[in-house]
Amino acid sequence: MPASAALDVHSVSGALKVTGVRGTVRAESVSGNVTATDTPKLEQAKSVSGDVSLTGAASDADLSAGSVSGSITAKGLKARGLDLSSVSGDVLLNDVSCERLAVKSVSGAIEYSGSIVRSGRYEINTHSGSVRMTLANPTGFELNATSFSGTIRSDLPMTVDSDSARRGRDDRAPRRPDNHSMRATFGDGSATLSIRTFSGDIVIARR
Repeated sequence: MPASAALDVHSVSGALKVTGVRGTVRAESVSGNVTATDTPKLEQAKSVSGDVSLTGAASDADLSAGSVSGSITAKGLKARGLDLSSVSGDVLLNDVSCERLAVKSVSGAIEYSGSIVRSGRYEINTHSGSVRMTLANPTGFELNATSFSGTIRSDLPMTVDSDSARRGRDDRAPRRPDNHSMRATFGDGSATLSIRTFSGDIVIARR
């Protein structure tokens, strides 16, 4: 098909693979994998019982991707907003840049490696998976992290708010692993990170 044409493709029992389409792309499959590569105007990629894989994808607006029983993996992804969801699969994001992030998973781990922007909003929720944020030279963010039965650790020096400071010994040190809640600020505090998991660990690391 012409590279600049828009594409809206659906499949019931087969996989979908889209490569090099420069127009808007929407791809959905019921029982197959969905793969998008080099798609600068990707709007949607979803599967019910398959994996979703995005490489070199981008969007000038919001991009949504989801799977019920599969994983979501992305590399080199750029978008204004990302809306990602998985019920029983992992969400693994590498070299990602966005202004707004919303990730939800019921029983999968969530990993984000990339940059965050000033005034960006990043919200991650999982029930029984761990969360790892590996950030590339962040200028600053406010963190609100909660884990019911897991631990919270930050490799970045945080300034913990007054309530959290009463529970800790050093408001500039990474939180001890027996804490299950953290409200803190790093750098200029311009971005907002909200991370919640019920039974997984939360790790904030520097890339």
